[in-house]
Amino acid sequence: MSKAVIQVNRLVKSGPTSDEGGRVASRAMSKAAVHVNALGVSSSGSDIGSATNASANIAAEVLQRSPSKVHLQGGDAAQVSTSPDSKYHGKRNQSVSVDSKQYSGSRSNLLQSQNSTLNRSSNSLAVDQARGEQAATLQHLEEQVAAITESNKATERATGKLVDQMDQMKADHVALVRKLEQIDMQLAKQKTTQNALEANYKGTEGELVNAHTALDEARRHEKHAIQSAKAVQVQYSRHDIRLDRVVGEVDKVKNELKELKEQKGGAAVPRVDFERVGKEVATLEKQKMELVTLYKKQAKLIDILKRQKLHLEAAKNIAFTEEEFKKTLDWGM
Repeated sequence: MSKAVIQVNRLVKSGPTSDEGGRVASRAMSKAAVHVNALGVSSSGSDIGSATNASANIAAEVLQRSPSKVHLQGGDAAQVSTSPDSKYHGKRNQSVSVDSKQYSGSRSNLLQSQNSTLNRSSNSLAVDQARGEQAATLQHLEEQVAAITESNKATERATGKLVDQMDQMKADHVALVRKLEQIDMQLAKQKTTQNALEANYKGTEGELVNAHTALDEARRHEKHAIQSAKAVQVQYSRHDIRLDRVVGEVDKVKNELKELKEQKGGAAVPRVDFERVGKEVATLEKQKMELVTLYKKQAKLIDILKRQKLHLEAAKNIAFTEEEFKKTLDWGM
């Protein structure tokens, strides 16, 4: 803006002008100053340069629109061009040029004072406006810095929470891995135990089958033993009858022999009869011994059958069915 005022001053100070030229110059300078103030010049050099050029253009345009043009022709001599249409304007311009020579000094001083005042006022306005804009910009930047700082703090807090969550998740992961390993070990132990139980079950099942087979065989032996005992008992009873008969016959023969001895008074018995009776007695004694031996064998067989019966009863008491055995294994597992 100062450059624009200087250019206007140079245009005004270029030589002695008329009163109308001075007024035109004053109007140009005031319009330039007003235009500069209206632009709201900022503190940057580019805005000041544009405002300066604009004020200079306005001043030049106003001087071109004035009815008289000022031309410098060496030193203080000034020549005013007159329009060919009116002689009146020529005379007036000549009088104005004479008067302008007399008052050029005072007018130039006045213009210089006005220019300096305008320069100071425009400079102060520009500085105040620049300060206001800088203060607003600084406040806005401070607000942005505060907002960014708060955002950074919030982000740091969120990051800290996420880090804590990550640590907790890592600890949970380690705990779950350990628990999984323990579960795997327990499963392996249970699998080993299950395999052992299955093997034991198969072995016990085989033993159970063998026990059933032995039980069936024992039942068959029991039936056969019972039948044999009945047959032996029948035969024993028959032998008892025969033994009783033989004993009775022996006693009868003895009695007869005794009677014969008594009747004959101790006379000798015929040899044939004696041998016959001796043979009969020997035969009866032999039959008696056989019957006694048979009786002992029958007694032993009866004892054996009684023992087998006891064993069969014990086997019945301890016999398990397959379903009961499975239930027992299930209870054990």
